[in-house]
Amino acid sequence: VRAHQEPSARSADALRALLTVPHRVSAGGSNRPAPTGWVADLWRIPMTFQALDKAELAVAAVSDAFDGVGGRWRSLHDQALRAAISAALNLAESKGHFGNGNERRHLQLAYASAREALSAVRIARRVGVGRRDAVVRAHGLLDEVCAIVWPLLRRG
Repeated sequence: VRAHQEPSARSADALRALLTVPHRVSAGGSNRPAPTGWVADLWRIPMTFQALDKAELAVAAVSDAFDGVGGRWRSLHDQALRAAISAALNLAESKGHFGNGNERRHLQLAYASAREALSAVRIARRVGVGRRDAVVRAHGLLDEVCAIVWPLLRRG
């Protein structure tokens, strides 16, 4: 098993150059043509990784937020946790389908699951269920996941 290796400075610069996509080229600007095809979508890769990282942290935060909650609020905990886990797993699966229709489908599922988990956490926050600090943390993380995934869906 190979350990993760940091990219060399040269390869990091090459990747950075590929990821730098000019939004507008002025008449006196660069002659470089705007990227097309899969190169134009390279900006999506780091955003998906960032969303996945936030979603994984949100799973832990949701679990912490509802730790010890029972009774009538137990089902809210279960639903929030299932939705947060689903968001993280669909984001992970979308990375395996880069550049095809399945990627978009998994991103849509991840977004919907993150919104569902966010709604459950908002309910918990409003009715005062769970540990307040963890509920606030989960709310912020799930909101960030939604904010990162939304532009990926809008891009089409």
